[in-house]
Amino acid sequence: MDDCVRAFLDDAPDGILVGQLFPDGARCADANAAFCGMLGYSRRELVGMRFDDLAPPDDWTVHLLADVEVMRAGGTAMREGQLRRKDGTLLSAEGRGKMLDESRWLAFVRDISYRKRAEREREESLAWLHCILEQCPAAMIFLHGPDGERVDSNPQAQAMFGRQGDAATGFVGSICAPDGRPLGIEELPARRALRGERFEAVELIIRRPDGSTLPMLGSAAPLVGRDGKVLGAIGVFQDITARVELERLRAEWGSVVAHDLRQPLASISLNAQALSHATDDARVPMVAERIFAAATRLTRMVGDLTDLSRLDAHRLELLRQPVNVPGLVRLSVERMSLQAPDRSFDVRVQGGVPDAFADPDRIEQVLENLLTNAVKYGAGGTPVIVTVVHDRSEVVVAVANEGRPLSADERAGIFERFRRTDSAKRARIPGSGLGLYIARSLVEAHGGRITVESAPAGTNTFRFTLPCLTSCG
Repeated sequence: MDDCVRAFLDDAPDGILVGQLFPDGARCADANAAFCGMLGYSRRELVGMRFDDLAPPDDWTVHLLADVEVMRAGGTAMREGQLRRKDGTLLSAEGRGKMLDESRWLAFVRDISYRKRAEREREESLAWLHCILEQCPAAMIFLHGPDGERVDSNPQAQAMFGRQGDAATGFVGSICAPDGRPLGIEELPARRALRGERFEAVELIIRRPDGSTLPMLGSAAPLVGRDGKVLGAIGVFQDITARVELERLRAEWGSVVAHDLRQPLASISLNAQALSHATDDARVPMVAERIFAAATRLTRMVGDLTDLSRLDAHRLELLRQPVNVPGLVRLSVERMSLQAPDRSFDVRVQGGVPDAFADPDRIEQVLENLLTNAVKYGAGGTPVIVTVVHDRSEVVVAVANEGRPLSADERAGIFERFRRTDSAKRARIPGSGLGLYIARSLVEAHGGRITVESAPAGTNTFRFTLPCLTSCG
């Protein structure tokens, strides 16, 4: 090999090997610097070395004769395998060879250890991911591609749904809304996730092929690539049969307890009233009044527990009819003013307010809860202001009082069941923590919404909406 060719080969980034066949086997006839560095040998050490010493048994050497025949026929031999370094470690490499003459060939050899390691790590990751998906206790559904052209599911999902999805419809007909209505293909959680929607713990019902149903929580999210494009979607479902049964038992227990308490409480109230008039002892009316007040408070709590049970069991009935909201507000304020004679109330009706389509008893209950809340937590001597206004297709009612401003955390959880502020607990203000939760549930059952605002100066405003009668007609 002349010096010019030698210099060119030594500068090549890939390993170059010249092999030659001898009666006792194949040997290395020459090699460039890259190949020598790859294996850790000097050129002098490599030249004349048997191929059996450069490769593990049953690797390249066992295929060498077949490769020589391919090259002699004018073809290119291509092979992946391992080479043994001087230190005994193995190197993953790929080679391409061409015959130079009857006994010699030229091979270009490239170190593919990094690629093989990456492939091995990828395979291990995929195997690990497959293990997770197969053995994950949650049911999972996967939609592949931005249009969800293929649907996959893990064994838990197949067991939960009693079927496998397919590319055309996925699980259409299997997933229903809480009221039992089957969801259409575009309403399915994973299909909605393809449009970029993300939601968690939505209550749904599974309808199995055998007709049985299963309550569950469904969550879904889009799978987005690094470029921001949607690559698919995932839906995760959790069986909540045990939780639903527990809630049913709790609601049933609460309803039974509330029912059993009503009669003795009514008896205590009547006897307390009778006791206050049955004697001339000045101390008795005071004690009887305390007994009556405690019984009234317990009666209210029993009513809250009853409503809570009905709400949880979705058995709350609304008797909707046209409602004059300003008139209902004035009536509720008049009753509250008798209970809190030391507080002033200001009702403000802005413009003409059409009738709402609502259950008047339930809306009166909402107003009572909000007014009671304003009296209990408002600063003494300050007015409670109730505003009624018509806003497009809704009637808006706001109850405002001056008092300690609510923090962001308190506002975030104020409508949750049994939630009471720390200041209310410290001040030992009586209450069950159910009033605002029930108020929110009743408003939402009417198709409205309820919010709370708190100004830094200390004005807290609870605002709720009701649909106008005209918008429901």
